[in-house]
Amino acid sequence: MDIERRELNAWNVYGTHHLARGTDIPDVERLAWGYWPGHGPREEVLGDLVDRRVLDLCSGIGNFPTHFARRGIRVDAVEGARTQHERTVDRSVGALAPTLWEDLLVEHGLIAEVIDVLSGPDQDSPLSCTLVRASRPA
Repeated sequence: MDIERRELNAWNVYGTHHLARGTDIPDVERLAWGYWPGHGPREEVLGDLVDRRVLDLCSGIGNFPTHFARRGIRVDAVEGARTQHERTVDRSVGALAPTLWEDLLVEHGLIAEVIDVLSGPDQDSPLSCTLVRASRPA
């Protein structure tokens, strides 16, 4: 199994676990990057988002896109893991219409090709980012 499928599989297992447990997902009050409070930029770095559209790729459980949608900002939240997508739908009813990757591609008549996988800074890092080229069929 390639790295992309293993990672997606892991997120689906993780989401299934939390769906079964009914894990509560608290709403965020402010967008912040980083794992610790006060670490990294805040949402102000994005500027005024009124009359703008936000695209959140790999939106996970939808904390940040739901936060923006509830403030009236138009958000496209795209997630590849079905169970993470389900968790977003469950908590953002009426605020957000999250999309699965494959649904978005089909809707726009596109096909995807994995270009590369960028791993984290060290060999044991759990982080990776998949670069995908989307194109119209010939």
